[in-house]
Amino acid sequence: MSAAALISTVTFRALRKLLFLVLASTVLAGCSSIAPLMESALKAPEVVSDKIKVSNIDFNYIYFDADIELYNPNLIDIKLADFNYDINVEGEKLIQGDSSGLNIKPAGKANVHLPFKVSISNLINLLPDMLSKDELEYQFSTELTLNGPLGMTWSKPITLTQTVPTPKLPEIKMPSISLDSIDLKGFRLNVELPVNNPNIFGVNLNKLQGALVINGLKPFDIKMDQTTPLPSNSETRIAIPVTFSWDNASRSLLSIIEQGSLPDFQLEGSWELNPDLPGFDVQKTDFVFKDGKMI
Repeated sequence: MSAAALISTVTFRALRKLLFLVLASTVLAGCSSIAPLMESALKAPEVVSDKIKVSNIDFNYIYFDADIELYNPNLIDIKLADFNYDINVEGEKLIQGDSSGLNIKPAGKANVHLPFKVSISNLINLLPDMLSKDELEYQFSTELTLNGPLGMTWSKPITLTQTVPTPKLPEIKMPSISLDSIDLKGFRLNVELPVNNPNIFGVNLNKLQGALVINGLKPFDIKMDQTTPLPSNSETRIAIPVTFSWDNASRSLLSIIEQGSLPDFQLEGSWELNPDLPGFDVQKTDFVFKDGKMI
């Protein structure tokens, strides 16, 4: 190979290497500038609305619905990642849950619906003084992560609160039994049930029925079909007349009543409770009154 040819070959290789380096530098510089361009071109997803509400309630559970609506203003899909959420009551952690993510279409909306329920018995274990409070504050909190292209992310912290009346079962206090009248056909007793409604809302008492147990015997049943309103934070005395014809059992009962005492006294039965509170279902509940208290 001549000297001129050798010089030409070396020059070509050098030029090719230089061209490769220039192209590589150009590509690298272009990649580093894409992210700022994407950030300026994309808009952050929006939380259109967020709310929490009580969907249903009874004396055992409170059912909640948390709803979050998201909007994607961009021309490409945005993905909501899987996320966790906490339910606190009066600042104490009660429930921890999780939810799957979803895609939000271009210029589209997506709804996140999270139903959950709170057990009254769990509340009492967590907050022993719960029943002394008329209302409790529940807090739903989470942080949503929305992912875009090239590793872009947006964070959306959400905190929702709802104050809910504390459902408490009405209680029967010490019943009283007195002789109302007596004649040749038999006699009539007045049974009076003091019922305390400790709630900040009224409760309608329906279909009260029960049996009085004295010394292991059930001398008579109690039944009341009409509705009795129990105003909030008050005691209502329910009078129930009971008539007896003369027989051995009724004579023994009359003797006990006339003595003015009811040894080994117990009342057991059931009633339907219909609170004046939106979302509260009519609930049938059994009760037992023994040794001067509800058990």
